Amino acid sequence: MFAKVLAALLALTSIVKADEAPDPAAFKPSYEVGLRARYLMMPKAFMQFLDNGTSLNSASLGAEFVYRRRTFDIVTSVDFSFTSLPDGNFLAPDHDASLDTHYVQFQNMNFVSADVSFIWYRDILPWLELRWGLGVGLGVVLGDVLITNNSTNCTAATAGDQTKCYPISPPVGPIMLNQKDTESKLKQTEDPKKTDVAQDPHRHKVDVPPVLPVVNALFGVRFKFHKHVSGQLEMGFRDAFFLGAGVHYLF
Repeated sequence: MFAKVLAALLALTSIVKADEAPDPAAFKPSYEVGLRARYLMMPKAFMQFLDNGTSLNSASLGAEFVYRRRTFDIVTSVDFSFTSLPDGNFLAPDHDASLDTHYVQFQNMNFVSADVSFIWYRDILPWLELRWGLGVGLGVVLGDVLITNNSTNCTAATAGDQTKCYPISPPVGPIMLNQKDTESKLKQTEDPKKTDVAQDPHRHKVDVPPVLPVVNALFGVRFKFHKHVSGQLEMGFRDAFFLGAGVHYLF
């Protein structure tokens, strides 16, 4: 479907008259700076490595420096993404819910990254441009992930229900989730010398990779508001699916 839409849009350029097309000899490489904002999402449907879990609905802010060539842009970007998922119960496929359902907490999880992308473009109208491209980069993971093993009362049917599937600590007692005293009770179970198991839960930090790769793919349009100012609407994937908008200033 995407390929058909792209082919149709590209075909529209064939109606542009030759005398209306820009003179290739007149083109000079240029530079741009820009700002962008994106809505980030990772629906449960795309998290096949989980039977139960929470989904990402967040945002990111970024800045871009663009070296504009005749048919493509080289875009260097820096990005700050808010990547904390909602706290919740997580269960991997083919795992026993009574033993391996964990309550996972995401504390100040953010992702600071940079990437370089090659973005090809094609004029559709004098004021409208089609854009598509790919890029790679690296990012630093900030924040902590804490997990606590839920009790043996959990089943495959109740693993996602926090009112029925929650930790039960022998010394602390039942730890009902999303309550005022939840954090203080979970804190009491922390003991680095003990193993976190369903029969005796002990909250602990998960080792999160400090650096992760960035894979970027996008499709969008550019609106040429002025010879020095343009706006972008984009969608794609940059370690999470995104919808975004931005503005560029052309030197």
